Amino acid sequence: MADRIRGTSNIPLSALGRKQVADLALALKGQVNKLHSSDLDRAVATAAAIRQTNPDAFVVNITHKLHPWRMGEHEGKLTEEMLPIMLDRIAKNPDQVMEGISPQSGSRGESFNQYKNRLLGYIRDEVLRNANPKEVTVVTTHYRPIRTLESWLKAGSPHDLSIDTNEMLQKGDSEPSDLFYLHPDGKLVKVNDAKDAGVYFARHGATEWNG
Repeated sequence: MADRIRGTSNIPLSALGRKQVADLALALKGQVNKLHSSDLDRAVATAAAIRQTNPDAFVVNITHKLHPWRMGEHEGKLTEEMLPIMLDRIAKNPDQVMEGISPQSGSRGESFNQYKNRLLGYIRDEVLRNANPKEVTVVTTHYRPIRTLESWLKAGSPHDLSIDTNEMLQKGDSEPSDLFYLHPDGKLVKVNDAKDAGVYFARHGATEWNG
């Protein structure tokens, strides 16, 4: 199955994705105190599975600010075809807005900088600033937001939300439903559970558009 640009398209979890998030939820059973989630169905379903095994977890927010990059008319296209355009926007034209409107969601495209500042601003101001260091906070989101977060951390988490562009241009090492721990040294580390207090980021489970 070919990988397609998902963006704001509300693609549901596949059968594989539902199994993946059920396994993730089981691994996190009884460990989670707070949840943030993107409001797209695939992320909400992932958060809901986690909350089933953590019924006392408080859902802080379900928000569009954790969306992936809004790709406008390019949503649904093959990722392989779009990748050169995306890399060009990241490296050379970060203020150029992605053209048109998503045929799936009706959402307008945005520039890379608009996306980056929206996402990282929320993570910095709402997730990290308010996280209780004695609790486990889990954020359910998407592939590119996790890559963007890694690129910001690689740059030293600057207040102006600038990123390490070279890091952002690299392919990320993650799969659907992977879980990452924000280590005190400022790096995202792939883990299997949330036994240590802190902030975690989970990719949603697989969809029919995940290659």
